[in-house]
Amino acid sequence: MEMKITLPDFKKTIDKMDKQVLFANRLTTNKLMKDIKVALVDEMKRVFDNPVKFTLNSVRLLYAGMKYGGSNERMQIGIIYIDDVIKQKDKDKTAPGHYLWAQVKGGQRAKKPFELGRPYRGGFLVPAHTAPRDRHGNIPAKIYQQIKHDFDARKSGKTNSEKQDQVYIGPTLKNSNRMGVWLRDNKRRKLTPILVWTPKVKAYKKRFKMNDIGERIIKDKVDKYFAESLDHARRTAR
Repeated sequence: MEMKITLPDFKKTIDKMDKQVLFANRLTTNKLMKDIKVALVDEMKRVFDNPVKFTLNSVRLLYAGMKYGGSNERMQIGIIYIDDVIKQKDKDKTAPGHYLWAQVKGGQRAKKPFELGRPYRGGFLVPAHTAPRDRHGNIPAKIYQQIKHDFDARKSGKTNSEKQDQVYIGPTLKNSNRMGVWLRDNKRRKLTPILVWTPKVKAYKKRFKMNDIGERIIKDKVDKYFAESLDHARRTAR
């Protein structure tokens, strides 16, 4: 007695198995990504001092199996990233992917958009000790908006309104050679230093170790998730 298996039939079985494995890979990848996102948000809460929702909501996922490039091809990998695109409603904010870069990679932080192209180009602006702070310890966004509004008004030559020309760029009180940004009060009787220019800022240590977190979760859970996903793929195969 003998059994013959023709190549087309065998190939069909292999193709079916390959599809099940690819499907299981995608399921496993996506399960891991969800766990990693949760862990990254928890880590932000642990290493950062009272982070804002804008930061906590910045972890983005591109799931395995999604179509890409306008074609019918599906990604076999997943991508986790920190959002670096600002939507119109958040146009006055800095993208988390920009200001968290040094926290992930270490070293000197990148320049903020607000620091580019200004008279103090070549250095950095850091908050003065007299600058107002919100409950998260940051200068309120409305202050930055007010400063930007005044800069834009000056650039266009429209500084006649009482609400404009409220920003003064000049030397700080302690050092006549050190530039800063001062904010006038409504009656213009007082100048409050908001931002102080400095040629360099302190280098950051790697605080937000997102790659290490991802690798740890993958190592701990990949075998379990793949076994579950492959079993699901086989049970639901058509």
